[in-house]
Amino acid sequence: MILVACTRVAPQFWKQELRSGWTEIIHIPFPYVPAESSLRELEEWGKQIADQLMEALDEQEGYITVEGALALTVMITRNIQVEKLAFPIKWQGKYIGWRTANNEHKAIYKSERR
Repeated sequence: MILVACTRVAPQFWKQELRSGWTEIIHIPFPYVPAESSLRELEEWGKQIADQLMEALDEQEGYITVEGALALTVMITRNIQVEKLAFPIKWQGKYIGWRTANNEHKAIYKSERR
């Protein structure tokens, strides 16, 4: 199973138990978000990163996780278009959950065969 991860910490620095069980981990670095960022900038970044995440998952079965600053995490997850994960008839994206731990916000999406 593939994991596409948008996180501040690269997978090679994760604990072994977090890395195990995945056939592949594709990492997209979560960017630094300046405090003075405008809503428009956050919306643009959110769309760009969501597009990168969906493109990285491509037509493969797997998971997307987003972990980072709350404002940008929300913008990214708003732009993950479940219907685009539903690659023509064969695929369906499904929102799995939302978790908060250590002031980090994590949204997880799963694409699966219909």
